[in-house]
Amino acid sequence: MAAIAKTFVATGCSSGLGFELVKQLLGQSQPYKFILGARDTKGVSASFAALNYDTNKHELSVFPLELSDLKGVRTFASQTLEKLGRGKVDCLLLNAGMVKSAEEPEAWGSRWSEQYIVNDLCECHELSDCENIENS
Repeated sequence: MAAIAKTFVATGCSSGLGFELVKQLLGQSQPYKFILGARDTKGVSASFAALNYDTNKHELSVFPLELSDLKGVRTFASQTLEKLGRGKVDCLLLNAGMVKSAEEPEAWGSRWSEQYIVNDLCECHELSDCENIENS
């Protein structure tokens, strides 16, 4: 009997621990369906493709996501829900983050630090958007 793919939605998997986690799961016999959000979708897709994982067993989708852009977060949430269809999320990894001095001026003139927006507000906003879009 074929195993049912577990669905994994994640941010922050373009490098570091997030990338390593997905890499390790791609080597498992358990099939996975990955929906990843990343700034550099082409680069992230190429990095995972270079691993030569079993594409018959695993599915990997990378959608654009810039956490400092709330409209972009909403778009990622919509794309994720569309990709899920009637499926469920088995694992949610909100690993994206950034380190930047709060003293640096913000590009869009916000009084909020970009680091605070990306590391705190947008991850919560992403969850809220998924729930709101799904219930509408």
